[in-house]
Amino acid sequence: MRAHELMQNHIPGSDAWAEVNSDVYDIARRIREGDESGWRGDPNASLMFNPLTQQFEVWMVDGLNQPYIAGSSSRCDHSLIVKLIEGDWQKGRRLLDDIQKKNRTAQAAKEQAQHDQHQELADKLHWALIKDIGHLEGGTKRMYSMNEKGK
Repeated sequence: MRAHELMQNHIPGSDAWAEVNSDVYDIARRIREGDESGWRGDPNASLMFNPLTQQFEVWMVDGLNQPYIAGSSSRCDHSLIVKLIEGDWQKGRRLLDDIQKKNRTAQAAKEQAQHDQHQELADKLHWALIKDIGHLEGGTKRMYSMNEKGK
């Protein structure tokens, strides 16, 4: 049995909730059948809209045939599936590790770009100082060069 069918008996007022069967992003089907993001799917899951909380909720059935809420969001989009993956005891930790690895890589790239920008500014400032006050040191040419050709 699907969660929507069991909710009538266990949750008072749930008959006013609307089950979402089709949507723009096909989230309802992806919740039941799984998708490419790594969510394995649950054929007993139901995507519901709760008018009291104005939230889209994913309801599933546990081993005792009791419905439970697995995730909710104010939008019916991929964030529901991400919440399901994070809550999945079989996959959640690996997803978190992948996200943290990507974040560390992005942070390192950002720091390297900032370092390169600072190095470029330092080089320009060095050139400007030599140009402006180089005559006080005996010429307007660079005193030191980064390569052998300039010596």
